[in-house]
Amino acid sequence: MGEMKYLVVLPEIYDLGDDIGIIYSQGLDMNPGSIRRGRSGSEFIGVRKYDAGDGISRIHWKASAKSQNLLVKQFQESNNYAFMIIFDAKMEHHMGSGTQSSLEKAVTLAASLAAMGTRNNFGIGIAFCGAEITQVPIGYGKGQFSMILETLVGVQTGAGPDCWERFGDPVFAGKRCGIYFITGHIDGNMVDTLIRMMSQGREVILFLLKLESFGGQGIMAEDRQKAVLRLRAVGISVVMVDRQTDLRLLFRGLEYGNC
Repeated sequence: MGEMKYLVVLPEIYDLGDDIGIIYSQGLDMNPGSIRRGRSGSEFIGVRKYDAGDGISRIHWKASAKSQNLLVKQFQESNNYAFMIIFDAKMEHHMGSGTQSSLEKAVTLAASLAAMGTRNNFGIGIAFCGAEITQVPIGYGKGQFSMILETLVGVQTGAGPDCWERFGDPVFAGKRCGIYFITGHIDGNMVDTLIRMMSQGREVILFLLKLESFGGQGIMAEDRQKAVLRLRAVGISVVMVDRQTDLRLLFRGLEYGNC
């Protein structure tokens, strides 16, 4: 019709549940019930309309049936837990193309983690390490979630220093928070850096993409396993994610990401 239209396609979002402790304990070969992350106290204060990113477990079915609209339970949270998603967008650390690429899997994982954090009233931020650092500082609420999704829409791989080399930058040196690091690369220097971050009191969870499942060649699985075992030995959770990993099952303790 002679007019240009723009369509923004948001990342796919999976309901990962409400308990990050399940995935954390899996990454350490522990009993999922032995570690609990989540609300340190909550009070039911009412219901609100269902919104994108709300989990099925939050739906108030009785109230929804009465109003003929999906409604979710609303809680007043008493914790101030926060986490920063660090997204390694370096070109060499991703494989595949289109919807079957490791980049697409990483975007889906990041968006789903952000949705989970929003449901629990956690503070959430995200930082991309590619040619440059792009960041959304830690914040709270639906508006923060929308900012993260909008930033994820434009993520592209680029060339630059390894992500772990930038952990001394101001974006990572602010508020003490959990670090959820998504990458397809691991080596000895990165392991040393993550161990040092943990010694400074940071909670670290590494989501490691198995690049060979996305078409990567020459992956040294034995070296990767040694690095993973070093991290797990000091209490850093490492969760392996491949092209076939069902994130919904993984976060419910029904699927385990092995080396």
